[in-house]
Amino acid sequence: MRHHNRSKCAGAVLLLAVIFAMLLAMIAGSVMQISMLEFRMAGNDQFLEQAFQRAHGIASAISEKAAYFPVTGGIGYTICNQVSADSNCDANIIALNPAIDTAEDGVSVNYRVERKGPFVMESLPFRLSQNAVTSSVAFDVALFETRVDVDGSDIGLGRASVAQGMALLIDNSVP
Repeated sequence: MRHHNRSKCAGAVLLLAVIFAMLLAMIAGSVMQISMLEFRMAGNDQFLEQAFQRAHGIASAISEKAAYFPVTGGIGYTICNQVSADSNCDANIIALNPAIDTAEDGVSVNYRVERKGPFVMESLPFRLSQNAVTSSVAFDVALFETRVDVDGSDIGLGRASVAQGMALLIDNSVP
């Protein structure tokens, strides 16, 4: 009789061991799935930061060259990068340093400058010196918006956009 009880105990222990092994396998599988998801999320965050930095750098490079902000066109006048196939562009004249402009395979980089505001604006306050601000003088200004899009969504990397405004002071004192 004692021998028979021992085999029942051994069978129960074996059954419990199999159940615990299955539970541990399920927990390990869940942990692996969560780890892979977190890994992908970290990669997406890294690309988002890189795309944002690239877009911001392009917007800054564009804002440094006055030729990309023509005051000859009216409100809505748009200039784009040279390789843009956008039909809404009035001119494709923006050409940046290839080190800034070159994108990896599957990532598109598009940028545009659009005239947003009036040619003449009355009483726009400009800082004339460190301590003096005037609003009694009329200024001629042109308002522009620079928009840069870096898109890697075709290869699963995501997208970042930067919009930057600029008010260009027009000097009308020269005849």
